[in-house]
Amino acid sequence: MGRGHVGPEQGLGSRRMASTRRTMSTDPSTHRAILELGGPVPQEVCVASPIVLNVKLSCPCGCGLDSGQVRLVSGDMNIATCEANRISFAAPAQLGAFTWVVVSPPQEISGVPHGEVSLPISFATSPVGTSVAVWDVPSPVIIGARCAVRVGAKSAADCVLEGATIEIVDEAGTVVGSGRLGGTPWEGTCALYWTEVEVSAPAREGIASWRARFPATDIRLPHTEAEARFSIAAVRPPECRLTMTFVDRETEEPIESAHIRLGPFRAVTDASGRAELSIPAGPYEVKVWHHAYETPSTTVEVNGDLALQLHGVSIPEEDPNARWMM
Repeated sequence: MGRGHVGPEQGLGSRRMASTRRTMSTDPSTHRAILELGGPVPQEVCVASPIVLNVKLSCPCGCGLDSGQVRLVSGDMNIATCEANRISFAAPAQLGAFTWVVVSPPQEISGVPHGEVSLPISFATSPVGTSVAVWDVPSPVIIGARCAVRVGAKSAADCVLEGATIEIVDEAGTVVGSGRLGGTPWEGTCALYWTEVEVSAPAREGIASWRARFPATDIRLPHTEAEARFSIAAVRPPECRLTMTFVDRETEEPIESAHIRLGPFRAVTDASGRAELSIPAGPYEVKVWHHAYETPSTTVEVNGDLALQLHGVSIPEEDPNARWMM
C-alpha cells in the first residue's frame, strides 16, 4: 500500500466515475430510486482523516427525494447520515482496506413508496506522515566525549507526539543514544515535539554523518517512520592555544565581529579584535570573514601556543556583495 497522503477534498485514488445503483422492484407502485456520488471515491486516505462524499438521490419519475434517508453503513453499524446531500465522516484510525455501503432504505416520500438502493465504496488507510529536525549539534567535539543534540519530530496531522521514542544512529547503523519526546512543542511551532539526546562523540577523528530516527512507536495513530541526517566533527584533545588578532591593514585598528575558521574550529573577534581557540597541533588553513573586509586565507603550522596577527583590507562600498567562500 502506498504511503502518500492526499486530502479527500481533492478526490483521492483512481479516476473511476461515480456509479449508480437502482432498485428492481416488481411492485409497479414502487418507484425505482437512483443513488449517485458526485465524484470519484477516495482510494487511499490517511488514518482518521476527514472524508466528504457528495450524494444525490433522485427518481426517474420526477419525485423530489431531497428529504429521503441516505446513510453510510458498515455491516450493521451506522457510520454517518447524509445531510444537505453530503456524507461527512472520519476514516478508521487503524491501517487496512475497507468496504462500506451508501444505502437509501425502502421509504415513502411524498406518499410514494421508493425501493432500497445501495452503493458500495472501497478505500484503504495509510499512516500519518512525519518529519524530523536536528539542531544545536555541538561541533567540533573531542573524540569519545559526551555531548547533547536536540532532536524533534512533527506529525503532518499535528498529532501529539509526547512520549514517543527518537534515536540517534551512527554510520554503522548502531543506536548511540535515544530519548522520549517532551510534552511541549518547540517555541514558535505548533507541533514540533523535541528532546535532548546525550551521545558519545565518534571514536575517530573526522566528520561523521549520523541520523536522527523517529521509529513511529508509542503513538495513538499509525505514523510513518522518518529520519534526518546531520554531521558531527570529532577532533583530538586540544594541545595548543592559538591567539588571533584581526586588524585593519592600513590603520591597525582592531576589527570586531570577524568570523575566523580553522577547519572545524570557529571563533569570533571581540572589541579588541582578539579571538582564542584551543586546538590540537597540526597545520591549519585560516579563513576570515567580515562584511566590510577582505582577507586572503593563509596556512599556519601550530606546534604549541601561538599568537597570530591577521590583516583585513577594507572593501569599497561599490562592492557590497563580497562574500566569504567557505
